[in-house]
Amino acid sequence: SHQRHAGINRDLVLPMDSLTASLASQLPAAAEDRRRTRVTNVLRRYFVALGYAQGPELTRVVTYALRELPLNASPRAAIGHAQRHLDLWLQQIIRTELGLHAITPETGRAALLSLAIGHAWPGTLFAAVVTPDFLTALFAALPLALPSSAPLLMPEQALTRCAATANPRPPVPGLKGRRRAVFGLSLLGTAAAMYQMWLVFLPGGISLIEILLMILFAINFFWIALTFASGLLGLYTLGRGGLPAGLMTPLQDTPLPRTVILLPVYNEDPVHIFANVSAIYESLRATGELAAFDFFVLSDSTNPERWIAEESLWDATRRRLGATGRLFYRRRFDNTARKAGNLAEFCQRWGGQYEAMLVLDADSLMEGRTIVEMVRILAVNPTVGLLQTVPLLINRNTLFARAQQFASRVYGPVLACGLAAWHGDDGNYWGHNALLRVRAFAAHAGMPTLPGRAPFGGHILSHDFVEAALLRRAGWGVVMLPELTGSYEESPPTLLDHAQRDRRWCQGNLQHLAVIGGAGLHPMSRFHLLTGIMSYLSSPLWFGFIVIGILAALETRFELPQYFFPNRTPYPVWHVIDPALALRLLETTMAVLLAPKLFGWIALARRPLLAEAFGGRWQALRNVLLETVISALTAPVQMLFQSRFVVDVFLGRDSGWKSQTRDERGLTLKEAWQRHQHHATAGLLLGIAAGAVSLPLLGWMAPALVGMLGAAGVSYVGSRLHLGLAARRAGLLAIPEEITQPEIAARAEAALADISAPPMDSALTTVISDNRIGALHLALLSQYAPAEVTELMALAHYRAHHLHSAVELPTRIEPRLHAAALANAQTVNRLRRLVGGFA
Repeated sequence: SHQRHAGINRDLVLPMDSLTASLASQLPAAAEDRRRTRVTNVLRRYFVALGYAQGPELTRVVTYALRELPLNASPRAAIGHAQRHLDLWLQQIIRTELGLHAITPETGRAALLSLAIGHAWPGTLFAAVVTPDFLTALFAALPLALPSSAPLLMPEQALTRCAATANPRPPVPGLKGRRRAVFGLSLLGTAAAMYQMWLVFLPGGISLIEILLMILFAINFFWIALTFASGLLGLYTLGRGGLPAGLMTPLQDTPLPRTVILLPVYNEDPVHIFANVSAIYESLRATGELAAFDFFVLSDSTNPERWIAEESLWDATRRRLGATGRLFYRRRFDNTARKAGNLAEFCQRWGGQYEAMLVLDADSLMEGRTIVEMVRILAVNPTVGLLQTVPLLINRNTLFARAQQFASRVYGPVLACGLAAWHGDDGNYWGHNALLRVRAFAAHAGMPTLPGRAPFGGHILSHDFVEAALLRRAGWGVVMLPELTGSYEESPPTLLDHAQRDRRWCQGNLQHLAVIGGAGLHPMSRFHLLTGIMSYLSSPLWFGFIVIGILAALETRFELPQYFFPNRTPYPVWHVIDPALALRLLETTMAVLLAPKLFGWIALARRPLLAEAFGGRWQALRNVLLETVISALTAPVQMLFQSRFVVDVFLGRDSGWKSQTRDERGLTLKEAWQRHQHHATAGLLLGIAAGAVSLPLLGWMAPALVGMLGAAGVSYVGSRLHLGLAARRAGLLAIPEEITQPEIAARAEAALADISAPPMDSALTTVISDNRIGALHLALLSQYAPAEVTELMALAHYRAHHLHSAVELPTRIEPRLHAAALANAQTVNRLRRLVGGFA
């Protein structure tokens, strides 16, 4: 029995051992099949993202990717293997067929995603031979963000010393005579006004406080008189045509030097930026001269949503225009020296490729023919370093902005012609819509860093005036082209937006106090710097004149009268102000102040076709009167704003760096009151003081007081879009560019309708969840990465590395770390694998 049981057991054990061995051999095979299935599915998803649909072509590329793949490879290793094969194939195609070298793998991957190769070219991937059509499409899809490097040295210029003039220029004919006439008329007018004021105060003897009043009045009146003289000269020279004296006229077939169009941006609306880029690009293409030009968007944007939208819209615009290798994009990771640093960094990395650069603003528009004409002028005038156009204001519809547009369009050309006539080749630079000679700019216009701390020290905010001065110091001509048409920009939509921009300009212009005495500067350059300084100092000087005038009247009222001076005369002397002479002085001042507006109207009235574009001579005159009323209401508020800005700067308050508001959303009445209540309080106090002293004084101050007291209402009404549109329909403040839209503006409007920013809750989640946007971002990072890892970048990467699920993302990488996370390719890749599921 025992043996029988043992035999049975032996018979049972042997089959069981065999079964176990069989199962043991089958388990790895099953596990291997499951792994192989996962790998296959992962590869299928990978190629589906490239546009492949289920079918034989998808099977083909997956089979190709599985070839030579180790049997025990993980899904992640399989993706890496497929990527390497794809990268090698693509690099070979790009090098041998397109002749492009140093194209990063990330750039190629982004191009394939953009092409959707599996949908449009399903049989091409991994093929040994590709078609010319595919090569054309591949080149157009490559997100080539940067040209090849061509560095230029751009040394920081010293203000304490300078070398001998490197590029002496011949004198401009008649320039000295025009300058003598303008300055002579200004000084003579100021002396005449001073004499009138002296006669006003003379009957009662002139006190110290009245002497102070006369000094303040003389300083302010000189700048009014200078504008009058410039306008008078402009009225005389406007419409003569041709280039300013001293410039050679180019021939139509003058070869165009290599030119780059630069668009520095800082947290601007990317849709409007690339609509304008598209319009200028298409306008240049229409001239047939596009081959001479490249475009470069130089971003300093710190807002991550704006940054990623810029990348996406740059790529879409580049592909739509067929502008690969011609339209470039670079975002700086270090915003040193703001716009001046942005331009300097461009010159130092790529400036050697170009002879000229056209600098625009985010809201700039220029006709292609205008750009071509400027480049030709620069080409045939080898001693000119900068050509400045006079951009007209367009595209605004709020009432405040329409008044600004109208003033620019009517008075601007007259004043610009006058300034150009006596500035000659010693002109100024306004920072945009200007053409510069790259090598001259790099060699001589490197911005100095001012000693001390902001607001007076550090990097110069209003760098354009200083750059013009440094170019002129080196002997390069700086010339304004007042009658060259086709150059446009936009104005701030509201009084508050205008004031925000003024705050930054105020600090920048007051920094010129440290520059104006710089070694070797041309006298005219010093005068330009002084003009910029006085454009802001004049406001507190006028305010001081008003306050001291009230104090002078108060002193006269409360001092003990003394009528007899035996040592001078036996007759009584009445301490009074001659009211008739005072009224005449006021009338004279207002006439000189308002005369440039009249000059502008006369200039258009004597040109029938231009007058017709304004709605006729008399409609234009009515609009001049309306604009004068609006400017009279806003001028006192701007005086108070600028006075405060000057005080802030002298108290050491830095304005910082804020992006310019360009939309026309308008203000609420509450917002207007909160920002203007101090102006109303100042107007009330000044009114009470003036009324307590003298009712006639209160009457003379009434126009300024009305503007202060009604500041909130004026600002609110001026910001309302529907009121501005109603004024436009009624022909109020109309300009010719509203009746006949410029071609470049029509192009920009059409492009705007075709462009839309990608929807995003946040830039970071969009990059890690949208495969195409993420691949594009990585491609651009591979071409231009931060120079060093910052503290915030390291923190963002550490937190990303320790994330375990997508749910943790909002709490572990908060908004303040988004830009830092986006700047690091390793961090982006980690988050894309974890959250987006991408390789």
